[in-house]
Amino acid sequence: MKLTKDNFTMSLFTKDRYEPLRTCIDSFTSTAPKETSVIVLEDQPKDRFRNSGLIPDYKNLHVVEIPKKSSCAHLWNLCYLLSETRYVMVTQDDIIFNSDKWLCMAEEKLEEGYECVLLYNWGAFILDKKVLPKLGYADERFKGGCHEDADLTLRAREQDSIKLCNLTGPLDHGGTSEADISHNPNYYSSACWDASYNEKFFHQKWGESFDSLLRQNPRKPLIEDIDWYPALTDMWRD
Repeated sequence: MKLTKDNFTMSLFTKDRYEPLRTCIDSFTSTAPKETSVIVLEDQPKDRFRNSGLIPDYKNLHVVEIPKKSSCAHLWNLCYLLSETRYVMVTQDDIIFNSDKWLCMAEEKLEEGYECVLLYNWGAFILDKKVLPKLGYADERFKGGCHEDADLTLRAREQDSIKLCNLTGPLDHGGTSEADISHNPNYYSSACWDASYNEKFFHQKWGESFDSLLRQNPRKPLIEDIDWYPALTDMWRD
């Protein structure tokens, strides 16, 4: 499967972290298919990326400012909604693409039939939107950030029909990416971050901790998931 500017978009979200954001964008555009669209979602910016002096001179860069309180799950879903292509990369703003190895490996995995390729756990992944009717969206009942990615991991495990691979190893936030990607960790501080609430909701939804559940056979959540954007789901339904 060849990724091109016509079938592939890179989307990421940030909050007032323009230096790592610029590094991320530069490393992506230097290794990605030529003229691939890049969408930046600014989460309640105090300043503006447009006025930072750090915005790159890249023709297909689109900046969207989100003025209201949001969450990682909602921003994640907006990455799907705002990209017009079948394949979308969702990445954190502190990821660095050291070479085009990520592209070669992603194309190989997509050709093998994988529908979601985790390049650096859920910190950088490529999604085939045709999997949305099965996998669903990030659960927007999680506030701020924390546990929404663990929730998606368990939902993917619960369905045998979803083909997902992680180039960093087991789905437990560990390891080193085979795709030559670095993580320059910066704490993502959303204005509505609420890790304690998310931990309680995760336990209500699944009944146990994430680490405990990974050691067990896949199972369904105790609280039903929501189709947050049914129109988009139907668009990619076979």
